[in-house]
Amino acid sequence: MATTPLRELWRLTAHARYFQQRGRIYAYHNQIGYLLAMSPDIVDLLEFHRGRARTPFEVDGRFGRHFGRTQLGEFLSVLEDHRLLVDADEDEDEVVWRMVPVRARWVVFHQPTVEDLTFWRALGGRPPESEVVPAWAARFWARVDGAATLSALVEGLEAEGVEMPSRAEVRDTIVGWVGSGRQALRFSKVPVRRYGAEWRWPPYLRSEMPFAPWSPGERLEVDPLEAEAEPISPPHDYYAEGVEDAESQFEEVETTLSHLLRRPHALLGGATYADRVVDALIERGMVGVGTRRVVEVGAGQGHFAAGVLKRLGERLPEIMAGLSYTIVDLSPALQARQRQTLREAGLEDRVVWRRANVEEAGWIEGLVDPGWRSGGVDRDGEGSEEVVEGAAVARGVDLLLCNEVIGDLTTVRLTRASLGLAEGAGGRLSSEGEAVVAEVKGLCEALGVSLEDAPESFFFNLGALRFLSRIKDLLAPGGSAWVTEYGDRVRYPSPASHLDHVEFSVHFGHMAAAARGLGLEAEVEDVQALIGLDQGGRALATTRSWFAAFRAMLAGFGVEIDKVAWTDRMLVEAMGEAVSMAHIGEVRFEAADQRCMGLLPHEFRALLLRVPGGVVGNVQGFGHRGRWKGRRP
Repeated sequence: MATTPLRELWRLTAHARYFQQRGRIYAYHNQIGYLLAMSPDIVDLLEFHRGRARTPFEVDGRFGRHFGRTQLGEFLSVLEDHRLLVDADEDEDEVVWRMVPVRARWVVFHQPTVEDLTFWRALGGRPPESEVVPAWAARFWARVDGAATLSALVEGLEAEGVEMPSRAEVRDTIVGWVGSGRQALRFSKVPVRRYGAEWRWPPYLRSEMPFAPWSPGERLEVDPLEAEAEPISPPHDYYAEGVEDAESQFEEVETTLSHLLRRPHALLGGATYADRVVDALIERGMVGVGTRRVVEVGAGQGHFAAGVLKRLGERLPEIMAGLSYTIVDLSPALQARQRQTLREAGLEDRVVWRRANVEEAGWIEGLVDPGWRSGGVDRDGEGSEEVVEGAAVARGVDLLLCNEVIGDLTTVRLTRASLGLAEGAGGRLSSEGEAVVAEVKGLCEALGVSLEDAPESFFFNLGALRFLSRIKDLLAPGGSAWVTEYGDRVRYPSPASHLDHVEFSVHFGHMAAAARGLGLEAEVEDVQALIGLDQGGRALATTRSWFAAFRAMLAGFGVEIDKVAWTDRMLVEAMGEAVSMAHIGEVRFEAADQRCMGLLPHEFRALLLRVPGGVVGNVQGFGHRGRWKGRRP
């Protein structure tokens, strides 16, 4: 078999462990840290080598027809390169001595002296835990620089007379740091300087493996992303029933940019996110002396609503007596937390709540009197209003606010073939799938959304367009909407994995085209520019598991921190004399516009909408650079 003679005999490494996420299998190398995604038939290929060495002839006889000889050879090369298949006679324990230890990208530790080292970890959503290591191991960790081999590092310690256990115990201790339950270390074949800048390093050296364990023979999770034209992990069920703890939802599961900047912040010049949003809305004429009715969809913990009301009272006190503010949310737990937040701010009596699914046509019922659309409306700021079942029923809403919600609405996977954009028939669809395809075609045709540039298979923000299609019926003439989310003007949606659900980025090009197709004025702008985020500032860079471990470590010193956009100065002040930043690792601060905690602010967009006609903010239409034309209030 000329295409596959990499070794005469292969066997499965003793260090392979399997994991899964959303129906995908990953092999993790517990000795080196390699991570390789694979299909079930590649697992079969690996498992064929478990317990005995295999010859190329045996491998070809078992898998040659299934993969084809050329592809089989390629697969065997990859598996050998990742050391999942090794020479039958190779001593794997000896190989690591020639490799270079590299500190993992996301590891929390406290090392006040060269001989005192404690690791903290909270991998895979597990509770944080700590591990104190021996003095010799602490000295070893202090020497790890991504340049010296394991052998050279240990020999250096021995030359200094450091008291150490046997070589075998040393190796097992250090290799143990690589294991899936610790992930403090990786091994590289070469010094990392050869790769260049850190972003050029192989991915396994700069990432963590947070997936769930899996064993061959166990049932794989069904990948929710694979089904065509069917709602992916229906989000409404999750928010209606799955959110139990509103505090942990935004502190641990899905932190938002508005949550990180909910308090006065140096990155916003001492303002809050809500302050800057209101200022931007006033500057663009989206809020003004004619504003009477505000609706917020998906209000999180209520901090944004409290901030908006406070800022409006400061900037436009004359509108507050007649202002109504309605929150629409699907989660009972979040609504309860919103009430608490607004109560603590002394603003609960200014807000009414409504529980509804904003993808459904009826969600605006009770918010808008349908009579205004046919009978006309006097937009002199004195529009009629009444209260029905605790929610403001008005002749049109002046301002709709929606922060980082539409990525949680229904997304579907489609193909060009199923939409008739490519030759050939698409996959066989369920009746629900056929209805989804018909709905997508109808929406795109009616709203002028083009999918001509779509790849063969792609995700589509169906729920976001459903929501958008109702906005015109909600907004009064001259009314505006502020809709933000993680996304791009031209890229198709991609999934983001949270601890317990899936959400998607948003194709803002589609959203803007649909809005214009509805007769709305629409512009897409970068959120960081709209809120004036200090792009020269630096913020703490984290992952969920890293921050959980970091917070637990600080709590051990009596320092309590929550989820905000921490700058280095803020963090040093919070730690005070309890613990020194110099003794903590790996604490990294990056440009705030590039990474802020676990978010990427430069990839958040705002869709700014306005219904032509009427006067809310004493302005008329869009102007240069997306600002509204006319006189600012």
